[in-house]
Amino acid sequence: MTPATSQSLKTYRFGTRRRVLLFLTALVLAGVALAQEYKTFTVPFHTVNGMILLDATVNDKPAVLLLDTGADATLISPQASGLSTAKLHPLAATKTTGANGEYVKARIDLRLANRHWIEREVLVMNLDEVSKRMETKIDGFLGQDILRQFSVVRINYKTQVVELEE
Repeated sequence: MTPATSQSLKTYRFGTRRRVLLFLTALVLAGVALAQEYKTFTVPFHTVNGMILLDATVNDKPAVLLLDTGADATLISPQASGLSTAKLHPLAATKTTGANGEYVKARIDLRLANRHWIEREVLVMNLDEVSKRMETKIDGFLGQDILRQFSVVRINYKTQVVELEE
């Protein structure tokens, strides 16, 4: 082997090692980026009469929200939102799977597990009749406006959590 050939062989080996190292680094960084891109939030639930009730926080107070995949919008009771029922006036009427009546739009702070929505626009509606029919206190309905923010909504009955994956 000539000195020139030996030198080019060393350069080739060094260049190949460097390319392999760069390729492996890129793969690791891509994997980290993908892992960070998909976050899963688990929200505890319990059931009453076959309905899934989520433990949440509305305006820093504990609340129970019915998981309603048929509702277009999230509904919150005046008591849970902090609005007085006197402020409920006929702006509009809605009919969802479990509630119908007059509502107002309001902004609330909503927490599900470690996910927090600040100043989230929801509909505030009297839900007293729903609570009576279900024979349990319902502070609101979690609707599609929230659920559509996630790519996957998974109900795990064994562990009694709803998994929300971004």
